[in-house]
Amino acid sequence: MEPGNLCGEPRNDPNPLCSVGRCVQTLLKEHVEHFETALKMTMDKVTVTHILADMHTSK
Repeated sequence: MEPGNLCGEPRNDPNPLCSVGRCVQTLLKEHVEHFETALKMTMDKVTVTHILADMHTSK
């Protein structure tokens, strides 16, 4: 996998007047890192053979 943030980044800077917007990215960062690690570990187990098998069984 290529490095990068799988969950994306906010398009705009948070509104400093918003009690949620000004802190949500900081609060979510640790959780997002866990989500990304779990996703990468799962994706590392999937091979082209798995995808081809899924294609044949979905017909």
